Amino acid sequence: MKISVLITERFELQSKIQLQTCGLFEILEDKKWFLKNNDELKYIKALIIRSQTVVDDKLLSRFPKLELIVTGTTGFDHIDLMACKKNNVIVSHCPDSHSASAAELTWSLVLSCARRLKECNKAIVDGDWDRQKLIGTELNGKTYGIIGLGRIGQKVAKIAQAFSMSVMAYDPYQEDNIFSDFKINRSSLEELLSQADVISIHTPLTTETRHMIGEMFLESVQPHAILINTARGPIIHEKALLNVLQNQKIGAVGLDVFEYEPLLKDSKLLKFKNVVVTPHVGATTHEAFYKSGQECKNKVIQFFTDKKINDVLKETPLA
Repeated sequence: MKISVLITERFELQSKIQLQTCGLFEILEDKKWFLKNNDELKYIKALIIRSQTVVDDKLLSRFPKLELIVTGTTGFDHIDLMACKKNNVIVSHCPDSHSASAAELTWSLVLSCARRLKECNKAIVDGDWDRQKLIGTELNGKTYGIIGLGRIGQKVAKIAQAFSMSVMAYDPYQEDNIFSDFKINRSSLEELLSQADVISIHTPLTTETRHMIGEMFLESVQPHAILINTARGPIIHEKALLNVLQNQKIGAVGLDVFEYEPLLKDSKLLKFKNVVVTPHVGATTHEAFYKSGQECKNKVIQFFTDKKINDVLKETPLA
């Protein structure tokens, strides 16, 4: 009897075909499965999901034979890991597939902020050629601060060094050898926020990191600094960020993620010319989507053939 696997969201076609043709699995793919009764779900042993599928006790109760959840995302704040542990469900994510795309978007936002590309584009559209109003910032020789020195943070650091920037990072869970190998200065969060010219966030959203960048820390940021968030919106306290922007105590902000998504059309963040926003597209590239699909496929096959899997998430994740 084949193993039933339910795909709840968009999934890379080639990876799905490879799962279907390997001979082990019955692949089900329909969001409407969640509207059906438990009898139709009781044989499913694996879920392949993305961030729009919220995993909690209520969802898990509908899948009595579920053994595995693989999310095709780096982040996993949409999954209640304690509930999964209680139900003996193994959870894994895809930390490798999106790191290049997320790092590149981070730097797209850095450069957009530093060279005021949002304002430059508007000036051209408006027929305004007054370049003196559009003086930007050179990054060469400046200090880049990274919050979270994992896969994405490390890639961002390499790019910063290619711009001849010195790099400092805050990550209490990363080993000292990572800092030395990448020639990065280890710092406290307070030191980083007060000293860096550019700051970017690359941590998961946990109880520890939620609103980690709040009023007290934002007040210590240099008034010319650029702040970038491509991780998770609630890591920054949005109200505190708005206060800093309104008081002109920060140079520019680039955001791909927000405390509440989708961002409302009347969000106050949209009123600031020095705020560049994108609609949570850090992993939205053809390459990342393909790599994510392959990672999910490989994890499902590995789990049901070897009963082991890489990148297992624990109930108390650390940054």
